[in-house]
Amino acid sequence: MVHSNERLTVDGKLSVHKIVDGHVLLKDLFVTGMEWFVWKASAEVLFPSLPDIAQRALNAKYSVQQGQDVFQVHLRSMDAWLSGMGKDRNDQANFIMKDILKANPKCAPIDVKSCVEIARKFGGGDNSIVEQLRVFLGAYKKADRTVSSVALDAMATLKLAPSEMCPNFIASIFMTLASAPKDNMITGAEIKTIDKNKNIQDVTLTEEITKSMIVIANRMGVAQHIATKELGEFRSATVLKFFKKSKPLKQVSVESMASQCYTALLKHATTKVENPWATHKGESIKPEIEPTPIAPVEKEKPAGLQAVVYEDGKVVGAHIAMIANHGFTVNAMVMHKKERTITHELI
Repeated sequence: MVHSNERLTVDGKLSVHKIVDGHVLLKDLFVTGMEWFVWKASAEVLFPSLPDIAQRALNAKYSVQQGQDVFQVHLRSMDAWLSGMGKDRNDQANFIMKDILKANPKCAPIDVKSCVEIARKFGGGDNSIVEQLRVFLGAYKKADRTVSSVALDAMATLKLAPSEMCPNFIASIFMTLASAPKDNMITGAEIKTIDKNKNIQDVTLTEEITKSMIVIANRMGVAQHIATKELGEFRSATVLKFFKKSKPLKQVSVESMASQCYTALLKHATTKVENPWATHKGESIKPEIEPTPIAPVEKEKPAGLQAVVYEDGKVVGAHIAMIANHGFTVNAMVMHKKERTITHELI
């Protein structure tokens, strides 16, 4: 079956090996198939809520069996606040936390508490942010990624005025940490700088541009999987820029990055929408690299590249800028950390 997600395909077609490699529990589905339980149509007529109840029961069973990771706990916390869970309780946050702990999550209780507080502060007030985050995590989250307790606590304890709240930027941090080429890409100490006076203006600007970018993508009618990829790369780039994780991004304005994202989305748009950032200089997010002969990497090269190479040997989106930051060039021969094989497939 033809599919556009490169992480799940080989030569543009879905690969069972790649799918199972990222989602081990799906192996039995491909080997033995799926067992179905079918109700008669009359059952739904008599009990209209039955399918929804059954689905929720199975989802709850799956969550308890597998143990939710920190990203799933955060999504569940956001869902809980948005649905009004425990709103009649004296301590709504504590009620939500205890409900999540019943599912035996993989993260510690203190991390669950932080996720609940982050969701309370930065849930966004509607389903749009949680759905955007859910779709991105489902497509691009690396299986072994997590968020440190220090980073979660830093987000939970941010003190921002109502006009400074940045739910989209916080969601972008979760996206970046989930898809980053290494753990702890953004530290707790760095997250604590968000509410510093000197940084507030940059945060609020990034927040507003991100919201506008999401609205424009929706108005363009871009397919969800394409919008998720392009917006995800843009949002990760804004996070890397804010936290000064990439030198090539230092000289690129957020407006210019948004304009480039707009251009990428326009190729897949069904409706043309005006580019609000058309007047900004078209600076390239990717580092300008002169063509160089392909040559093997010397053994004495630092191991820094290994920290920014995905397990499949490729780096995507804004993370390519980090390669230049580590002294390497596109198409340079490198050694795959896991397989110990030589490859030049950095992008």
